[in-house]
Amino acid sequence: MRYMRHAATLILMTAGLCIAQEGTRVYIARCQQCHDQNSDSHAPLREALATRPWEVILAALETGAMRAQGAQLTPEERRAVARY
Repeated sequence: MRYMRHAATLILMTAGLCIAQEGTRVYIARCQQCHDQNSDSHAPLREALATRPWEVILAALETGAMRAQGAQLTPEERRAVARY
């Protein structure tokens, strides 16, 4: 029984790392160019986005100001980058 708990914990930790890596990948490929201090887009910096709940960022990507950009992502990518 103890072995199964450890295995389950390891699986959850690995899944969490995969989601974080996916969010990082999406952010670098699709978001960083506008949310960078050297951008002329005046988009909020990553540090400012990090203070917002991920659900707010997801809503912006799905139905808010960023819905055009979010439409280019899969639902999984939107969720991963919002959590990132």
